Amino acid sequence: MTTQTSLREAIEHAADPVGVMQRVVDHAVGLIEGADGASLEVRREGEVLEYLCTSGTLEGFIGLQVPIGASLSGLSLRTGRVERCDDTETDPRVDRAATRRTGIASMLCMPLQLGDETVAVLKVSSRRPGAFQDRDALTLERLTAFLATAMTLSSELARVTTSLMADLPDGAADGRARETARFVANVMSPGLADGVDARARIEAVLQDEQRLRIVVQPVSDLVDGHVVGVEALARFDGEPERTPDRWFAEAHRVGLGAELELLAVRKALDVLEALPEQLRMSINASPDVVRDQRLHALLAERGQARVTVEITEHEAIDDYGSVVGALEAIRAAGCRIAVDDTGNGYASLNHVLSLRPDVVKIDRALTTGVDADLARQALAASLVRLAGAVGGVVIAEGVETEQEAGALLDLGVWLGQGWLLGRPVDAADLDLAPRWHRG
Repeated sequence: MTTQTSLREAIEHAADPVGVMQRVVDHAVGLIEGADGASLEVRREGEVLEYLCTSGTLEGFIGLQVPIGASLSGLSLRTGRVERCDDTETDPRVDRAATRRTGIASMLCMPLQLGDETVAVLKVSSRRPGAFQDRDALTLERLTAFLATAMTLSSELARVTTSLMADLPDGAADGRARETARFVANVMSPGLADGVDARARIEAVLQDEQRLRIVVQPVSDLVDGHVVGVEALARFDGEPERTPDRWFAEAHRVGLGAELELLAVRKALDVLEALPEQLRMSINASPDVVRDQRLHALLAERGQARVTVEITEHEAIDDYGSVVGALEAIRAAGCRIAVDDTGNGYASLNHVLSLRPDVVKIDRALTTGVDADLARQALAASLVRLAGAVGGVVIAEGVETEQEAGALLDLGVWLGQGWLLGRPVDAADLDLAPRWHRG
């Protein structure tokens, strides 16, 4: 799929009147106090109204039909007024079969016009009787002209946009066509064109997997320097040249973060098979991917006895319970669990307390200069005690000098990772010879 085609599809989606109405429905739930659901119902042949867009507790009922002659929505359509029901079990104007099916106990229905014709009804609803007041009906009445105009304009905009895009040459080779498409896309939705480009970049990596390769960085014993494991790190070849964290952040922004992470995990496990059997490998996974059954299946298929799953923070953990449950399943199958960047803010400490990892990785910001900073030494010592309390071991990241390594040993940190001990390299170039040992 070319970028031009993707832009065209994105523009058509942004201009789709149904998309506009879906946004209306989504926001209506938050606008009217007491509402827990909303729907947009459009007039169809056979004198029925059909749920076209839904939100909240009405989500999942798209396609449901109610009779215009025997429903509150139909009454609103016929009278051209906002109609209110306080209790669907006692109000004879409602379609009781439909309200029982959807769980609606009270509702407000507002007619919507397209041009001079009333063609749809916006409904806000609640599963609680008496959820709405006179002021809520007044709020909807004040929006009547705005929503009617929005429907009219979105329909006209969709017609004009479709005509414009049909007249543009196919393919991204025509620079003027591409710039025209980008202009239209960004007017339709600020940043839309950049989002399409970003998604195309990530999809290109997913389609050409050779653009993502794995390097490994050794994790070493700080006493004698021998290598005990590696961390698998992703590297991206081709344009644009940028750090891996920016690639993954962009992938998450466009909804492809899990796919890119899973590709990196799969390629890391390929590398692990070629490493000496005594070495463990740490692979990175965000909380969402930890909960993804595709990761569990991949680990089960490829073996887990030598794998440590390291929790990264592309996004905050909003549900520790589900993450803990997923990690316990991974741990029970043989993996170890690590928490990254510990000591760099409250969130990482909360990870340790909530996730009880097998490995606590001290952030490089704490490691740097630890030999000459009493505050860093005090915090590192406290993290050693915290890790011990949850049954974990500590790995210090970013160890770059002999002085830092010596200070960490004095504080009870026995394992380290950093340029002093070995830089990230292709697996074939991994050198297991000790790079440093305490004299």
